Amino acid sequence: MEDGILCELQHRPNRLSQPRKAMPEASTKMLTQHLREMEKDGLIVRTDLSKRLRHVEYSLAEPHGRPTLQLINMLAAWGTQYLSGKGPSIREANEQQR
Repeated sequence: MEDGILCELQHRPNRLSQPRKAMPEASTKMLTQHLREMEKDGLIVRTDLSKRLRHVEYSLAEPHGRPTLQLINMLAAWGTQYLSGKGPSIREANEQQR
């Protein structure tokens, strides 16, 4: 779920409704719990913009949020290549780095 939340935040800050639309299978309680954990871990920032009505935005935190998202994207790209048979296996990739 964390990777989906980070992907939703990669272009701009979002309110809670954006990740909910992207992950309709996730309950509000579960999504909120993950957002709180990610904030505690330094991956995202929660900004309270409310004056009267509740308005909270979430964005990627520096220095951890964006680099973590880049790693997830690299792993996803490798996984896609690996599953399609066009990329090296884990063993081959390790041997290439030696």
